[in-house]
Amino acid sequence: MNRSDFLYLGTDKETIDVVILYPSIDNVSYVKMHATNSREFPYVRCEEDNCELCNEGSYALTKMWIPVYNIKEDRIQFWDRSSKFMHIALENIFNKYPDPSRYVFRITRHGVKGDLHTFYGLEPIAKNDIPYEDIAIRFSNYFV
Repeated sequence: MNRSDFLYLGTDKETIDVVILYPSIDNVSYVKMHATNSREFPYVRCEEDNCELCNEGSYALTKMWIPVYNIKEDRIQFWDRSSKFMHIALENIFNKYPDPSRYVFRITRHGVKGDLHTFYGLEPIAKNDIPYEDIAIRFSNYFV
């Protein structure tokens, strides 16, 4: 993976249209990570019970990388979000759309770079014409 594999909205009001590649809430997963100072590898996985970084006082973050199909670029990207995002945004999406992979969502950034109060709006704008299974087969190198 490289930096272009990650979805990034850097400016206020910037938008992107994507398909969220979660056919159900059961597909959502989290990973405990420690932040690093490396640009190439900004996180390392927390080893939980026997974690040297935890023992040194480093706080473990709960992260999720949401797989999305970027329609404009015709490729899979991963959107780096915290577990807080799941409780605020994704749960609302799953409550209204149990299979969000059937819809195209417009993600809008609300906040300038560095603003601690930045949030992201997710709005369904159309039905997705490409079944999840077809996306998964076409980009099978991203799916386990």
